[in-house]
Amino acid sequence: MVPGILYGMILPTFIALIFHHRSNIKKHYIEKIFIVLLCWFVSDFPIIFIVPNGWEIFKDTAILRVSSIVVTSIILYTFIMQDRQRRFLNSHLEKMADEDPLTKLVNKRKFYELVEEKVNTLKPNHYIAMIDIDHFKKVNDTYGHLFGDKVLVEVAKILRKYECKNLVVGRFGGEEFIVYIGESDLITAKNILEEIRKDIKYTSFPYSTVEKVNITVSIGLSQFKGEMNLIETIYHADQNLYNAKRNGRDRLVYST
Repeated sequence: MVPGILYGMILPTFIALIFHHRSNIKKHYIEKIFIVLLCWFVSDFPIIFIVPNGWEIFKDTAILRVSSIVVTSIILYTFIMQDRQRRFLNSHLEKMADEDPLTKLVNKRKFYELVEEKVNTLKPNHYIAMIDIDHFKKVNDTYGHLFGDKVLVEVAKILRKYECKNLVVGRFGGEEFIVYIGESDLITAKNILEEIRKDIKYTSFPYSTVEKVNITVSIGLSQFKGEMNLIETIYHADQNLYNAKRNGRDRLVYST
């Protein structure tokens, strides 16, 4: 029993774990066959070398044993790969459902979900900011929509630099982004957003080898207060964003 457990179960499992890191390499059929045969040989090692008259016993059962272990391995491998593919597809679908396909930021639905969770778990003082790229239609009309998409992607990368436990960034739609800042006071929230505004303003987006484009953003900020829900807070942040647009753009506006 002891050699059977050691050679028939433990060592084949150990061999499989050694090659596990190569499991993502596709079409290594020779390697897979080699692993199966190696496990089979290890399993039959005690029969050949330990059991008295083992070679005689092995010759009588070799075809049956190798056939059974190969067939069993193929069936088990198929089940494992199907389960792995199912889990990969589920993970991919969840990512697609939560992520904006262009900027790779969380989409509006996932942003709401994350913010609701943080509002309920983090300490008070939560803020919502709406960020809009100034004159983005002119950028599209002048340089083309592909360059406009490139600008959105680069702005998203800048915003992502500021993400942390207390700051969540999402794409709200079009050229608008939304930011949540938690466990913060008003001055700190304003300073973070001003830093983001300046970071975007002083970043040059290359259109060609000789021409670079600079853009600005307008920001509206609102505080998430106890009597307000998330949608109302976003509405007030959006109103402050429009005030920033009316007052000349490239600025942050906050009002109670």
